[in-house]
Amino acid sequence: MTARPDREAILSVAREACRLGGEKLTALFGSALEKNILPHDIKSQADLESEKVMRAFLAEKRPEDAVMGEEEGGALELNGGCWVVDPLDGTINFSHGIRYFAVTAAWYWMGEPEVGVIFDPNANHFYYAVKGRGAYCDGKPLRVSKTNRLKEAMVFVGCGKGSDIACHWRNLEKVVARIHSVRFKCCATLDLAALAGGLCDGYTDQGLYLWDFAAGALILKEAGGEYETKAGSEPGTYDFLGGNPAVFKELKKL
Repeated sequence: MTARPDREAILSVAREACRLGGEKLTALFGSALEKNILPHDIKSQADLESEKVMRAFLAEKRPEDAVMGEEEGGALELNGGCWVVDPLDGTINFSHGIRYFAVTAAWYWMGEPEVGVIFDPNANHFYYAVKGRGAYCDGKPLRVSKTNRLKEAMVFVGCGKGSDIACHWRNLEKVVARIHSVRFKCCATLDLAALAGGLCDGYTDQGLYLWDFAAGALILKEAGGEYETKAGSEPGTYDFLGGNPAVFKELKKL
């Protein structure tokens, strides 16, 4: 079996790939870009341009690794290394001039997540984790909140995707009725970064793809949080629930 590469070196590659993608998004932000309107989603030229520079960099630095990306496809490689990238999470926000979007890259080894990076190009923040070594934002440790009662919890909620989106909103009625407050920001990566940093206490969404949460889930776990996924209503999608340990336990009961 091929030896696992140095994960700190992988982290450096992941950070630079996300930085390059973020630079491309910053340069394109506010431009009149071609976009394809989909049900509950948008595909834009910005997504394509960002993924293009990320893939080119990864091909140069890690030619032996596979790549699974939102725009150009690919599958999760179970033998060796594989990158799972989202070149623009929060495309609808981006396309409407809302500065709540991010670039993310996760690195898997033998099918398991080992490194995760989220880059917020607007705030110039890097959130990252290496499995077993904790989670950080710009060098400072991340820890989930200590809120232990659901009625005091703030939960970030995604807008949901898929054919059964009505079910998502029906399920939210149970959550909203029990918690202190809810926020809809519709960028899974930054929502998970906020959860990992204790800015909220829980997160839920449906119809996510692996690239939407691969890095964020690892960062959340390394920050002391918990999460679960289950198959979504569309092929290849997942419904996601996460939180600090106490809130996660209570949310699972709803």
